[in-house]
Amino acid sequence: MVQKHFCTTTYIFNEEGDKCLLIRHKKLPFLLPPGGHIDENEDYLESSQREVAEELGFEKEALSYPAYLQEKDGVCLQPWAIQKYTIIPDEHFHYDLVFGATVKESIPIKPGEGESQDVQWFKVEDIDSLETTDECKSNIKRMSQKIRDAREVERVQQDLYIWPRYDESLKKDLSRFVEGRDFGTWNLGDLYEGVPCSFAEKMGVNYGIFTSTGTAGLHAILMALGLKPGDEVIVPSMTFVRAATPLNHLSLQPVIADIDPTTGNIDPKSIEANITPKTKAVVVVHMWGVPADCEEISNICKKHNIRMIEDFSHAHFSMYKDKFVGSFGDAAFASLQRKKNISVGEGGIVVTKDEETYKRLQQITSPGSFMDQTNYSEVDFSGYGLNMRINPFGALTVKNLLPKVDTLLKDKRVAVEKLTSILAKHTDKFELVQIPEYADKTTLSWYSYKLKLKKTTLAELKTKKLWKFSDFGYPPIAEHRYWGKDASYFPFCLGIRPEVRVELPGQTAYLEDRITLNIPTVPASYWTDEVVAKWEAALAD
Repeated sequence: MVQKHFCTTTYIFNEEGDKCLLIRHKKLPFLLPPGGHIDENEDYLESSQREVAEELGFEKEALSYPAYLQEKDGVCLQPWAIQKYTIIPDEHFHYDLVFGATVKESIPIKPGEGESQDVQWFKVEDIDSLETTDECKSNIKRMSQKIRDAREVERVQQDLYIWPRYDESLKKDLSRFVEGRDFGTWNLGDLYEGVPCSFAEKMGVNYGIFTSTGTAGLHAILMALGLKPGDEVIVPSMTFVRAATPLNHLSLQPVIADIDPTTGNIDPKSIEANITPKTKAVVVVHMWGVPADCEEISNICKKHNIRMIEDFSHAHFSMYKDKFVGSFGDAAFASLQRKKNISVGEGGIVVTKDEETYKRLQQITSPGSFMDQTNYSEVDFSGYGLNMRINPFGALTVKNLLPKVDTLLKDKRVAVEKLTSILAKHTDKFELVQIPEYADKTTLSWYSYKLKLKKTTLAELKTKKLWKFSDFGYPPIAEHRYWGKDASYFPFCLGIRPEVRVELPGQTAYLEDRITLNIPTVPASYWTDEVVAKWEAALAD
């Protein structure tokens, strides 16, 4: 009687894919990957992990099962092939469900005490000379090629997506600064005064101050605008959690508003639905570089006499109609952190058109160490200054980058235009980013590109050469793990948590099937017709 045994087989490669682990079993005349029977109540992947542990001694955590080595159609990892081994002709067959895995070559192998006689790393290029089955040779070659292709994609993408890109002029500026007399003194020329104001003036407002981070900038603005403990501040449901955490430090109550399902920006209607007599401000975040509806929100704030605070961290010099974002509110702030369009590694800026707010911000962000500078000579400093200022190297980096920012932003816009034109040919697979009519497409400051999936999967897209797709990013504010900590962990926050008072259908619709397309950080001249054709072929492959 013919016996049929269903097992799992796992091909294990080093991380570069040029070597494979094979076992010589005591009972078999040829080399094979680790594998064996499927236990009762055990799924395929669990069987693979157990058999590898038994035969090679690898812990489950040591193994990586890349999606591109598995079945493409399943949500969970599934075997990508079934192979048949003939053990005894017409009597005994193995039907093996095939997995692919990678492991660091340096991890020690500890063969089990079962049937394993010898375990070795073999070069894939030598596989034809080994004693093994044709199925095994074919699978090893195919999987090895997939791994090497994936590594090549990673290497190419590392060069395409490097950011920030500094040039030699910054190195010279930093060297001159270190060698000069200003370093180590409080008198730093215009770095802490003229440069941030130049940044603000380019945006169409009067005053600017550099801060240590964007978060510190929001903290300073909340203090400068005179908000008091217990006041409510409306924030969008979908943005980075630090649009809310400074509120806790000042005993302010974050209130969650819904977002527009197409742009991801705060919904003006939801702002109005959340306003109470305690509402004193709203934080308007311009997500991914696309402006929020500034005029509508500004009108709501004026109608209800509440402060409008803008976060343009993602949108340096993006425009709403004919005005820059960050110029509509009472004050605005931005991060200048490593991945932002103007990047100094870590830093921030606050801007305002109101002189009184500027004077308050001067006192809040500095303990009074810059009184010899023009704008600070008449400031009545107090002991409340927290010294939230940027380091001088960061300020010098902004000074270097500011004259070049228009070119840097144009390069990103050209990249988005080229990629969008390619994606538009695959509308069966993608829903493209929708730009509102009020946004000036010719001035968008793209930080990230968030599109929706239709008939494809992220796992499949990650295998594409040149293109770099990834998960959406971070969770909605109210769902962040920060709020899971016991109130006693940060007692100064008084146990304050964001309040969700309205339904959030916009958030649900926006986040569904949405992923990230990373934007190449290459010069506009990179996008020749030949290059665009390569990107088209890579996506279609």
